[in-house]
Amino acid sequence: MNNKLKAGIVLVASEMLEADPDFKHSVIFLAVLDREKAFGFNIAGSVEDGWLSKGGPMETPLIWLDKVNEITAQHAIGESGYYFVPIISDDKNPSEMKPVADHLQATANGACLALCGYAGWTPEQLEDEVNAGYWQLLNIHLDELLSVPTNERWNHANELLNT
Repeated sequence: MNNKLKAGIVLVASEMLEADPDFKHSVIFLAVLDREKAFGFNIAGSVEDGWLSKGGPMETPLIWLDKVNEITAQHAIGESGYYFVPIISDDKNPSEMKPVADHLQATANGACLALCGYAGWTPEQLEDEVNAGYWQLLNIHLDELLSVPTNERWNHANELLNT
């Protein structure tokens, strides 16, 4: 497996993915990479209602991503300092989870994000896509990207790749 590919790295969609509506201008924070699965969250996805980001084409209940939160301790993302946790409502309607997200944001230590959805691959599939040039790897602390407005993150990531 590609030695640079690891949980906590950022995958930046190359121009080869321009025709793919699921991944055009995506910036994926890789959350899990093991022998069985690879998945992450698009931190440059569209934002609904000013608070909920589209984290990828695969459906999931609300996902909370932040630096330090007691409920997320078992979901560490590599050595990034970030954690994620699924937050499941009875009807799985993320819009009804805004009060939960507001509470978590108030207690979060630093940058945080509410996401709905994820991007997933087999580890071999992701490695093949990286080797084919669909994704560029950016080793950056997530805080830097989360400090940039969502609609500017892909451009910012590409600027960092080209410096």
